[in-house]
Parts: sequence; C-alpha cells; structure tokens
Amino acid sequence: MKSILIIFFSLIIVNNGFTQLVTITGNVHSKNEPIEFANIFIEENKSGTVSDENGFFEITRIGPGNYTLRVTYIGFKTSEIELTVKYGEDISL
Repeated sequence: MKSILIIFFSLIIVNNGFTQLVTITGNVHSKNEPIEFANIFIEENKSGTVSDENGFFEITRIGPGNYTLRVTYIGFKTSEIELTVKYGEDISL
C-alpha cells in the first residue's frame, strides 16, 4: 500500500510540472471609465467571467494555444482580441 501512495503522489507532482496553466487578466473600460459586469469569454474552450465594479477581470487555468477573447456589454460594440498563450506566461491586457 505504501508504494502505491508514493507513485500516486509522484504522478501528481510530475503532472503539475507539465501542465503550467496561464491566467489572463485585464480591465474593461470606455473613455477611461470602468465597465462593470461586462462579459469576457474565450470561444475555443468556452470559459469566461464577468468584470467587477472596477472593470477588472481574471480568467484562470488556460492552457497554451491560440484563443479569441470576446468582450460584450449591452449598448457597446463587441470587441474581439486574438491571443497566443504560451507555457508559464500570464497575460495582462
């Protein structure tokens, strides 16, 4: 039983080293005024969030790849940003 636990924990540690996930952060604003409750969505993996009262948002646990970040808010034109995510490089917009 002891050897199974050691192998299990070793696999977790090795797996965490290979899956370095990225955090994308940013602020949504118009004319230097924050936009609260804007929708921020990543098309390719169907993850997203909503900006806070200061326009700040954070999307965590994003793997490497090419993504389209879509920002929507009622009464505003939809904005899309093309992103390339690399291992271990957090993105701040």
